[in-house]
Amino acid sequence: PCCMTGLFQNIKTSGGSLSWYLRPAPTQKNKNPIAYPYCPSKTRSSIHTWSSPPLVGRPASLSAVEESLATELPLFLCTQHDPTAEEPKAGDLYRIGVMATVLQTLRMPDGTMKVVVEGLVRAKVRRFSFAGEAASAVVTKMVPLNRSDDETHGMMRAALGQFEEYVRTSQRIAP
Repeated sequence: PCCMTGLFQNIKTSGGSLSWYLRPAPTQKNKNPIAYPYCPSKTRSSIHTWSSPPLVGRPASLSAVEESLATELPLFLCTQHDPTAEEPKAGDLYRIGVMATVLQTLRMPDGTMKVVVEGLVRAKVRRFSFAGEAASAVVTKMVPLNRSDDETHGMMRAALGQFEEYVRTSQRIAP
């Protein structure tokens, strides 16, 4: 299990939530909001400021990657609730994900595509659109709150302590 499991269990049992960490960015009065192509992931949650090579194989996801490259718009990455769903709809997807830049693509012989992305910022879906070949999402970028209270510092110390313990006991990460 992840080194953070205990921390998240403590937050859940204490009635707390992580929603205090992120808030929507101030919105601009835009009559025509931008719809970004999105690519749902079956198993992977993305973290902003992190590069990762997901393997894309569904036709809608391939179209979303190609549209992102053609329009130079960021790709919205989100995770689906049920990894066995082949055609996820709006209710099957988590509402918070990551805006990412497509850095590199590589077509595989079986028709899938390996995509190297770099996360830019977390975002929350305002609405999904399934018109056209590539689905799109209108999103609101999320910005971290600059909280500096005792509860936040305590949670940061607890998370760091659990991670340091994980590094000491695990052979997966070099100290």
